[in-house]
Amino acid sequence: MNVEASAPSNIALIKYMGKIDATSNLPTNSSLSLTLENLRTFVRITRRDDLKNDQWSPLIREGLTHIELSEKSIQRFLKHFQFLKSEWKITQNFLVESANNFPSDCGLASSASSFAAL
Repeated sequence: MNVEASAPSNIALIKYMGKIDATSNLPTNSSLSLTLENLRTFVRITRRDDLKNDQWSPLIREGLTHIELSEKSIQRFLKHFQFLKSEWKITQNFLVESANNFPSDCGLASSASSFAAL
């Protein structure tokens, strides 16, 4: 069984630059972004009883752009998935696949849309 979801990307029109106070995580200025409804990240999770841990892999499908993540990015994504699983008391292991329908590293918030889709 698998489940798939998608979330739109966005682009910052006015980006916050620094923080007033790192402890409270308050930005020095407001930000403004535009949601790009047609530019989406797709995430599919598939329960896999043969896995000892959750794993990430690129989602391969026509019309989607192949994503390559660093090991650090993979671990950050899976750590968030672990958090979600713990909140919902899910103990099974999953293959987590993701891809965009737009190029990554082009200035759009693909990591934000990936986390939102997850």
